[in-house]
Amino acid sequence: MSEGQALETQLELLSATTTAGCSRGLPAAVLSTSMGGRNRLATPSPSRIGLASRYWLMYVREVLNEPDYEFHHTPVTYTAHYDAIVAGIRRHADAEKKMKFVGLALAGHREFEFYRYFLNSSNHQADIPLDYISYHFYASCSLRTDPSSYESFFAQADDFAEEVSEIEAIRTLLSPATKTTIDEIGVILPDDNTAGAPIPPRIYWNAAGSLYAYVFALLSAQGIDVLGESQLVGFPQLPHLGLDPQFPSVTMLDWDTGLGNARYDVLKMLIDSFRPGDKIFDAPLTQRHDGEFCGIALNLEALTLSCDSDVISEIVYADYGTPAGSCGASWAAGNCSTVDAKAILSAACVGKKSCTVLADTKTFGDPCFGTVKHLVVKAACARGVGSASSEDAVYARTFVDAATGARKVLLGNKRVFGASVGLSEAFSGRIRRVASSEFGRGYVEGPFDGAAVDLAPFEVAVLLE
Repeated sequence: MSEGQALETQLELLSATTTAGCSRGLPAAVLSTSMGGRNRLATPSPSRIGLASRYWLMYVREVLNEPDYEFHHTPVTYTAHYDAIVAGIRRHADAEKKMKFVGLALAGHREFEFYRYFLNSSNHQADIPLDYISYHFYASCSLRTDPSSYESFFAQADDFAEEVSEIEAIRTLLSPATKTTIDEIGVILPDDNTAGAPIPPRIYWNAAGSLYAYVFALLSAQGIDVLGESQLVGFPQLPHLGLDPQFPSVTMLDWDTGLGNARYDVLKMLIDSFRPGDKIFDAPLTQRHDGEFCGIALNLEALTLSCDSDVISEIVYADYGTPAGSCGASWAAGNCSTVDAKAILSAACVGKKSCTVLADTKTFGDPCFGTVKHLVVKAACARGVGSASSEDAVYARTFVDAATGARKVLLGNKRVFGASVGLSEAFSGRIRRVASSEFGRGYVEGPFDGAAVDLAPFEVAVLLE
């Protein structure tokens, strides 16, 4: 990504009516004829819907869903089917050739031969358009109801972003005018369509929403045209309605109330906050603070504490286990705690300008075998500014509004515990945020003036200048 690159990603509003107790306009970043998951809208004829004068008006049509998975197509057989379907639609319903077509819609990963073959115009019939290609990304995890397992979503997104860059290189070489829509992005938890599978905890929706915002941050910088969050409606087994499970972990609506969950709220916040034409910049978080400063490291991560102009004078608080709270609201020991963590950090760091400590059982012992642990530290410098760094728990991207020049900073927490992060400079304006209702908040907006932000577990926020 180059500094100041223009945001090209579309986040469009799709108006829809729910079937779960309410009717209202619903935002979805979708450009294909997709309601997400395994459902595709058909183009009914007047006779099929029983109304001689009513039609579905479709400007964009995706040709087959996940043909590599559902139909076992090869690049050659899919391309032949695509050409035949497009030619047939044009012949019978689009003589003026106004409709755009989306090809591939692949479920599998690293299927680069599909892209090489399909994007080569010599493999198509004459006059067959290559308007869009599409493909899908779903993260997963090992444990359906364990929030710490949800942290693995983000590493999967990093791997996917690398795959996207390889696909984009193929597209740019063979068919640079073709646009890209990644029109199914979400999470499918283990045993999702198994009757009786436990419902994930409420914080899951925040983790999945934070993942979508993270993918948006990664792929908008690559110039991807459309990012679609999947899917609008999913549900567990509903015996009173005679319904079997339909990917409940992918829904944006609560299946009991019809109201949006945190995935819905994050998408709406992104649509409210960003638009094509915004300039994109990296937004590194220095996590530097005058006075006391905090650091967090997951198990097996290294945490480095540093003071810019003097030495570390004190370890104010430290714990290795499952501490609760945040830096700004103060940490507190949880059910699993290392009582001498502060003494260990003090011996390793006090009197030094910088120190690095590994968060593992060799350093701190094992206060709770079989439990996922992390290290939190609050320290102080004798004078000057202190900083803490580990593998990034918070992601950030800065956008500059195309019309006003105002800054907009996207922040997201990738961790199951809270994070307190310092900005590279003070920021004054407003903050939008989506946190779990367990913390008393949904999608809210309020004033902001400061240089640090406390984020709840898996929280997503946008700072607006």
